[in-house]
Amino acid sequence: MTSQPIKKNSMLELPLHIPQSLTPLTSEEESLLALYASVKTYEREAAKAQSAAAKKKLAEAEVKYQKEQQQRSGKQDEYDLSDDRLNEVQKEHSNNESNKKNTERKSRLSPTDNNRDIVDNDNANSDNSNLDVPSDDVESNDDESMQSEQDDALKSHEEELEAARAEERERQKHLANDGTGNSDVDEVVLIQKKKKRKDNSQEKSLISNMKISTPRHEFSEGLGMTKVSLTGSMLFPNKNDVSALSEWSPPLTAKSPDEESLVLELPGLDLNRAALGDAKNTLAIKFTAPIESSRFSINITLQNHENYRNVLFHFNPRQHQRGGQLVLNHKSEGMWGQGINIPLSTLPVMFGKDSSTLVVQINGDGFDVFVDGTHCARLEHKTPLPEQKCSLSLQLPSTDDYGTPENWTVHKIWWGNKPMRAKGDLSNIPGVNTFDSIHPRKLFISGLSKISENAEVDLRRAELERAFRNYGGAKGAIVTVPTNSTFAFVELETDRQADLALSNLSGQYKLNRARRSRHEALLEQRALEESSGTRTTKESSEWD
Repeated sequence: MTSQPIKKNSMLELPLHIPQSLTPLTSEEESLLALYASVKTYEREAAKAQSAAAKKKLAEAEVKYQKEQQQRSGKQDEYDLSDDRLNEVQKEHSNNESNKKNTERKSRLSPTDNNRDIVDNDNANSDNSNLDVPSDDVESNDDESMQSEQDDALKSHEEELEAARAEERERQKHLANDGTGNSDVDEVVLIQKKKKRKDNSQEKSLISNMKISTPRHEFSEGLGMTKVSLTGSMLFPNKNDVSALSEWSPPLTAKSPDEESLVLELPGLDLNRAALGDAKNTLAIKFTAPIESSRFSINITLQNHENYRNVLFHFNPRQHQRGGQLVLNHKSEGMWGQGINIPLSTLPVMFGKDSSTLVVQINGDGFDVFVDGTHCARLEHKTPLPEQKCSLSLQLPSTDDYGTPENWTVHKIWWGNKPMRAKGDLSNIPGVNTFDSIHPRKLFISGLSKISENAEVDLRRAELERAFRNYGGAKGAIVTVPTNSTFAFVELETDRQADLALSNLSGQYKLNRARRSRHEALLEQRALEESSGTRTTKESSEWD
């Protein structure tokens, strides 16, 4: 196709900055320049439309702000002026939309006359401009979308006004000021009253939803453990005694657990009714354990505990032992049983908090422990509780068994009847269905002199083997003597031999039944399954 020179009377003049070496222009180049001029026109009109929309938004925000300020100061007479300003902005926006459509229509009819200056002024940026031209369908869709948005906004405004009118008519009808039910009410005033009532209701709801923290010396209202209650009573502090303490902490001068310890009676325990939630079964303690505390503990016993040689329930958080752990245990005839050790990292924080709440519930299975509403563990009954109604004893020791002072502050202690909190699946609760029973053939010897050297250990082992050899069968008695200890273990041949040794040698040694550890129980179960041939390969992998 040959190039045709531009005629002198051409509708499109050559831009000033185009070199003369590029002339004459072809018809395709002329069409491209005309198309580019149309694109620029559309872009400018779009920019104007965006600017008008932004101005409208700013004006609406300004009107809203003015109305809020006037509403606070009680100046209702300036609302009409603000609404006039809003109407002017809307009218201006409508005029801009109309002018835009007219300009676009004219540019489509005669683009060259209107766009000659645009080409001259903006062609310098043509290298970075997008030459894609929107089609007529896209333009019509944009116009329809904008018109639809305006219609929706107008419809919403009319619905709001109509709702305000109806509300005001209903209000005047009930007030019966004039009995006319006047409908010619200022629309702006109606809307403002409606918004004001809405804002007031929101403020009230915010105040009502404010959460007030429970004081450190009080139980949470959700627990229902008030001073006066039909289901229980506050055991500590004793408000009837003027000289009673308002809170309790272990004395720093104490040398033993029972020295100046806090001891309280827990009356009215009926295990059969407590399991059904019909009798006293719940102990609650509000306490604070400082961050520097290493440990603290409580004991629940029967009345005949023999100076705490028998303990039904022992609760003992230890912050620095093995990374922090909670120890639950019991004591029988001065011997601690097989305890439950739970990492403190898996439990609610108890050290360093402003306050915490411990709840212990007694049921037919054991003692359920809750800390700040979380079910932490269960210590199953190791010593059978009396079936008839009885009283328990609560002790807060001053020191541990070795005389080390404990550190915590007790604010409140409540004892009464509450519904059982342990519900649902408890398989993941530590201590539920644990194996802890008397060892059938092993005895525990306590009250021995402390030994530390290996030679002393050998001598004690030989002494005990000679003393129990008549009960050990062909292999003799198996004696275990730990170093730096005052006790030892003796395992005999059969259950019958262990019973005979316990009755015959109890005057010579301080003997008790040893408790079987979970590891020993698993080993015995594994040996039994292997001997009976019921053990599968999968089970073997689990054991190993």
